[in-house]
Amino acid sequence: MLAFIRTVFLIAITALVTIFIVQNLATIEIAFLTWAFAAPRALVFLLVFTAGVIVGLLLYALRPRRKRETASLPPTTPPPAQP
Repeated sequence: MLAFIRTVFLIAITALVTIFIVQNLATIEIAFLTWAFAAPRALVFLLVFTAGVIVGLLLYALRPRRKRETASLPPTTPPPAQP
């Protein structure tokens, strides 16, 4: 049953992506600083999405790691008092 649901989900996503691409074939001009080029709108969306995913993965990989809970460590005893 799970395989069937996965297959239906993949077919639906593929159909939606195909419709999106067909509806966004118009060429647009992109200008950034001194660069300028023309590309299909769907390609520009795909490139921006891919750049966002890469930045998100980099930020996730570079985030500080949390230390383990100190409650799981054995309690420490203070050093003995000096006479």
